[in-house]
Amino acid sequence: MALNAATLLQLVLLLCWTCLSSAPKDQKFPIFTKVLPSKNVLEQILSAASLSFAPGLFEVLQAATPPTVAYFKSLPTDGKKRWALYILVLEKPGCRFRIYLGSGTNALVGVPGRFYEYNSGRYPQHVQKALNEGYVITHQGLLCWTPIPSAAQAPTARTLFIALEATFSFVFWAVRAVQKDYGMSHMCPWPLNTLEYDGLCSHSALTEAVPGDHGLTSEEHEAQFAEMKQRRASQQNEISRKWWQKQRQTDNKAYNKKVNTQRIAREARKIANREHYCKTCDHAFGNKRALDQHNRSKAHLAAAAAATSGEQSRQTNLEAYNKKKNTARIARQWDRRDVKKGEPNSIISSYNRNFTGRNDANPATHAFVASPDLVVAMTLAGTLNFNPLTDTLKDKDGNDFKLAAPSGDGLPANGYDPGRDTYQAPPEDRSTVEVAVSPTSDRLQVLEPFSAWDGKDALDMPVLIKAQGKTTTDHISMAGPWLKYRGHLDNISNNMLIGAINSANGEANKIKNQTTGEVDAVPATARDYKKKGIKWVVIGDWNYGEGSSREHAALEPRHLGGLAIIVKSFARIHETNLKKQGLLPLTFKTPEDYDKIKPDDKIDLMCTELAVGKPMTMKVHPADGGKEFEVQLEHTFNESQTEWFKNGSALNTMAKSA
Repeated sequence: MALNAATLLQLVLLLCWTCLSSAPKDQKFPIFTKVLPSKNVLEQILSAASLSFAPGLFEVLQAATPPTVAYFKSLPTDGKKRWALYILVLEKPGCRFRIYLGSGTNALVGVPGRFYEYNSGRYPQHVQKALNEGYVITHQGLLCWTPIPSAAQAPTARTLFIALEATFSFVFWAVRAVQKDYGMSHMCPWPLNTLEYDGLCSHSALTEAVPGDHGLTSEEHEAQFAEMKQRRASQQNEISRKWWQKQRQTDNKAYNKKVNTQRIAREARKIANREHYCKTCDHAFGNKRALDQHNRSKAHLAAAAAATSGEQSRQTNLEAYNKKKNTARIARQWDRRDVKKGEPNSIISSYNRNFTGRNDANPATHAFVASPDLVVAMTLAGTLNFNPLTDTLKDKDGNDFKLAAPSGDGLPANGYDPGRDTYQAPPEDRSTVEVAVSPTSDRLQVLEPFSAWDGKDALDMPVLIKAQGKTTTDHISMAGPWLKYRGHLDNISNNMLIGAINSANGEANKIKNQTTGEVDAVPATARDYKKKGIKWVVIGDWNYGEGSSREHAALEPRHLGGLAIIVKSFARIHETNLKKQGLLPLTFKTPEDYDKIKPDDKIDLMCTELAVGKPMTMKVHPADGGKEFEVQLEHTFNESQTEWFKNGSALNTMAKSA
């Protein structure tokens, strides 16, 4: 079949109409003829559907050779609030790849509803059979998608998606039989014996009835959808209530812990999204109750009074007004209004906040540290191009002038004020001293000792995340609203690596669980591995862990079951912090080896080789079934630091020798 089209949409129109018009009558449900009776009608519906397609699809469809499995594994994965065509890639070492093509048109949640069914173990028949044979789903990617349509548009849009599902299952020949052509072999642009995969679709999607009543009016569709949504919500609430009741009866302590963890994560999201936000005081809260309490507080009422009294009142009482406003801005970053988020700009300061976005959370704001003198000079000039040694500025009358060279004492002539001595010595007999921490506290938690090394090599470990580009301590353990959990390791660990960029998809806090195939947040995936007794590693780029010396950036991966952080290079302080918590900070002997490791590969780490001045071997098992290979890793452990790893942490070592 000739595929001559100027645009991808025209090409999809050609393919879909060819599929609909050439399908045998006994292989096509009558609704497709009713809803899509002509090429012109199909074109109108396609154009109105706001379809998006996977990158490279146009070139793949026009290529002389069939698509590779590598292309299918590169398809995007974000199906949130979308209807979509998707492809599952299944792999088994030593066997041909298999693919399954389907559509997800859940009226409430879109294609994630279909993936939820799969994660719950409800697979299509032949996908389940392949899984029983030892295959593993290694990727679920989207071929094309559109935002969830309105209830009135849903029946027509669903008919279109099922027609597209049939079209692409034949174009890519994702159907099971190679000998049986279903009367549709002309749809595949390439010889079937040149495909590097087998299909798992059992039939043509055109034989399926399309859910929904096409005879209703738009108003009736909307009313029907509202009723269904309410019914589903009631059912879900009842299921959730019974489940939580059962959990509480089974293990009340675990129940309370899980409820707390979920609440903390939920409130952090609400703070970030400013769902409960006081505009007057410029402060966000985790729940409505906290906002209501704030609105009744003296600080808010004073700030509101100052705000309503007008500009003159603010000017005459500026100091008091700012003091009240700043009191309400607890631990927030600079909320800038002069630069839009994403607009490139720079901040120069004389204190250590020297990495992108640190001051105002704008990823396009670069930060530089300079002397106070240079900061003042650059502030007056307003540009990074200014050289205070040679360049001039203009005064209020337009006359040029140069800044005088700074002068002053480098250190105070009389020394520094020693301040007050506030040290309190501990009692000589500490045996009776007890630190009392409430077990229900979500901000304080007694730190339990980490487990010691088991003396064995670590085998078949997943890569939790392969971080791409800069990964600072702020990416590893974010500040902001999380700082209130600094005394509670388990709660603050819910922010572990949520800012790191996943090389697999270019997104933050979205990784694949290698044991379930489910896409989830980084901390949630790490917790699942830990629960299953699976150690994991992180693969990172250059200067991993730069930024402030944040102890939690090392504590959190240790707490959630990590064994090693393997990177091109470390920021020195973070490398030491990792050692202190019993982790293995390792660097590639050959930095290019970073590119050889894929996010879904498995890792063997020869921990028994750990010795001062000697490299360590890492064995990599490629997920695509390729040949196992070894990578040499280096470290900077000395004798005492080696004991930290063996004993589980530096604190464990101190306790052991006490």
